Amino acid sequence: MKLKKSKEIMPKSCGGWFVCILAILLLLIVSFLSIRYILLPKEEKLYRKGMSQLNNVTLIYERKFAALEYFNEALEINPDYWIVYRERSQIYLSLARYDDAISDLTRAIELNPSSSKSYYYRGNIYFELEEYEKAIEDYGKAISVYPKSGSYYNARGDAYRKLDNIEKAKADYYKGCKLKEGSACGSLKLIILNEKKGKIENQKKVVIF
Repeated sequence: MKLKKSKEIMPKSCGGWFVCILAILLLLIVSFLSIRYILLPKEEKLYRKGMSQLNNVTLIYERKFAALEYFNEALEINPDYWIVYRERSQIYLSLARYDDAISDLTRAIELNPSSSKSYYYRGNIYFELEEYEKAIEDYGKAISVYPKSGSYYNARGDAYRKLDNIEKAKADYYKGCKLKEGSACGSLKLIILNEKKGKIENQKKVVIF
């Protein structure tokens, strides 16, 4: 009696060798990521938990305080964890705790002077407090660290504009617009439009006199 050759070479359970291999690879990746997370320092885990709270848009007010607790605990473990200071400052800012926010950003800058966002965030707080000179100084530092951000030029342009330094504001808006920052382009167009209106008004006055 002849044995029938099996037509099924691929196992049924996986639906084919290719699917089996993909499943095994996925399992290995998940296992690797799980082990990697387990091996993270505790403060890093707390930082990630805090960020996950902030990134969740539901019940945002309650989640701010949950994130704040995670960040506080992370800093108790590692007082030199600079990025936690930076992110905690944004919670303080949202709660109108400006002094605490500035203090956190100053500490973040001391620990890591190469973070452009820390200068930018502190500049935003000074801008909100109408301390435009300090805001300009911080925006300038942010630009010196990372000159490819149109948002930084736009923010400094806004501060110059508040001080009625239109020429410097226009120069920053132009640079921001070149870096594809939409707000900078809009502000630049508005300044140019106002300048044209001013010239027309002056011409009318000359004609009247």
